[in-house]
Amino acid sequence: MHKFLAIFFLVLAAVGLYFNNEIGVFVGLALLPWQLGRIGFPQKAYKYVLILAALVGIGYFILIGWYTLLLAFIFVMIYNYWGYRRFSGLTESSADQEKEEQER
Repeated sequence: MHKFLAIFFLVLAAVGLYFNNEIGVFVGLALLPWQLGRIGFPQKAYKYVLILAALVGIGYFILIGWYTLLLAFIFVMIYNYWGYRRFSGLTESSADQEKEEQER
């Protein structure tokens, strides 16, 4: 199901860019990285997709001058990056940090 949704969001973003539909671009580019993370996309490729989606979305919303959606989009992309770091094991949970502090 996640693969289907990743393809759907990619198509939605492309169609939104083609037809100049702000909501399609927002939803497609914001949710595509999240779905790729859910299917276990390779970490290095995921990071490139996340950066590319962020740059395309930020550029698009600046060009059309819709700054409210720009701020919301930036927030969602930061959330996607946090999810990438959390689910890929790049950050330790607070319980692990407390355990390490107690062992010292």
